[in-house]
Parts: sequence; C-alpha cells; structure tokens
Amino acid sequence: MSLARNPDTRVASPLPRTSACSRRSLPRTRTITVNRSTRSFVQDVIVLLRDHQRGTLFTIPSPLRCRGPITPGDRNGSSISSYNAPAGMAKRKKAASKTPLLDSLSAGQAQSVLVRLIYDDPALAARAEGIARDLLKVIDSAKIAGILCDDLSGLKIEEVWKTSGRTREGYIYPSERAWDMMDEVIESYKEEMLRYLRRGMPEESRIYCSGILLGLRKFQRDSRSDLLEEAPDYCDDTFESIREEWEEAVDDPVQVHLLARFIEEEGLNRGHPPESCRTGEKEQ
Repeated sequence: MSLARNPDTRVASPLPRTSACSRRSLPRTRTITVNRSTRSFVQDVIVLLRDHQRGTLFTIPSPLRCRGPITPGDRNGSSISSYNAPAGMAKRKKAASKTPLLDSLSAGQAQSVLVRLIYDDPALAARAEGIARDLLKVIDSAKIAGILCDDLSGLKIEEVWKTSGRTREGYIYPSERAWDMMDEVIESYKEEMLRYLRRGMPEESRIYCSGILLGLRKFQRDSRSDLLEEAPDYCDDTFESIREEWEEAVDDPVQVHLLARFIEEEGLNRGHPPESCRTGEKEQ
C-alpha cells in the first residue's frame, strides 16, 4: 500500500464485531489525517521523518477522543480502508507512490533505516519519539474487551479434551487444561498492559487494563463457552489477579483510584448483572 499522502485516502477504525461479546454500537468510520500502513508501524515513522527532512509541513493531530489496539500482536493498529465515493461521483486515481523502495521494506529493514536516521540526527530522534507516543495513545478499552472476548470464545472444548487426560508428563485434568488455554490468550494482553508502563504511559496502561477486565466480564457473561463449564472460577480469579498485578506495578494512587471508579461505573465487580457490562473507557 502506498504511504504517500493522498486526499482520497482515509484511515478508518475497524468495524465493530457482531459477536455476543461486542454489544457496543460504534461508528462505522472515524476519519483522521494520518495515513497509516498495516505493513509496519516503523515504516510510518520513517515516512514522517522523511517529510520532516524535506521541510514538508506535517503535524500529528491530538489523539482521538475515543481511543482506538490496540491489542496484542497487531491489536494496536488501525485498519486501512479506501474511501468510497458517493453514488454518481467519479473516483479519482490513486497517486503513484513516491517511496516505492520504502514501501517494499520488511519490518526489520524499515527498523534498520529508522535507527540510522535517528542515530545521525538527534532532532529526528526526538520527533520519532513524539510520533510514536501519539500513535500509541490511540487505544480503546471497549475494542480491546471485544477482541479479547472473541479470542477467548474461539477456544474449543475439543482441544481441551484432546490435550488433557493421560499424557507423558502425567495426568492433566480437563479443568486444568481449560485454565491453561485461557491463560495463554490472556498473557499477551497482560504483557502489552505492562509494556505501556515501561514506556512511561501509566494512563494508557490503565485504559488497556480496563479493557482486559471488561473483556473478561464480557466473556463470562455473554459467551456460552464450554471452557467455563470446566473452569467456572477462571474469570473471577483472573480478574482479581490482573487488577492486583497492575495496581502493584503502576504504584500510583491516582491511577488506582481511576481504575476502581471505572470498575464501579461499569458494574464489573463480582455479582453485578450482565447488563451492567456496558461501554468501555474513553480518554478523560
């Protein structure tokens, strides 16, 4: 996909999922002025730095009021979609890429280019940090919750039965295997939550944590997963352990209070009815 700026290209946030885990109705499209490539976050930064070197006027807008994956793997990215012109309006031709060589780089090659650029120019290094921070701020706890809920709901009870029982390592109970399989899904989300703290972004880490907690409750209340029959205490125990782990890691009474308020407002404490699990957390 071309990384050249094109007035006919829009960046749209992913369409909402339609599973039972995704009840919240989200806008179909939210347009922002930053062209992003699903190929590599690093390539985005390289293109922006190239514009900076050429003297091109380019600014990153303030983060969206509704945070948008951010998620493990490529959960934090926005999807790319072409703008559909209204009926009767002729579509314009896409401009040819001005950086075909950069477009063809792998993520590792693009990262090498970025490292050399910022090593040679401290001003570019500071600008790259700012660009990265602006992009990483675009997170939405409701989207994280929906994706996590779907990932957990996608686990099959047949896999539990297939990998439990008598094994070379000894006997594995189905409840133990179901628990481990759900933990494997949760682990990458927890790592991203803690990675935000290592980046020095406690507010974003809290919002990511709230997405995990919301996703656990959605999975517990909305899905009909057979794994919860094998491990009925999983969601409650994991909810509390993730909350405690984050509170200990952030070590900030203000952020801890904000998370507690979110949990209370969303009705995520144990014993609340399913309809209390509602919207997710947005930027304050």
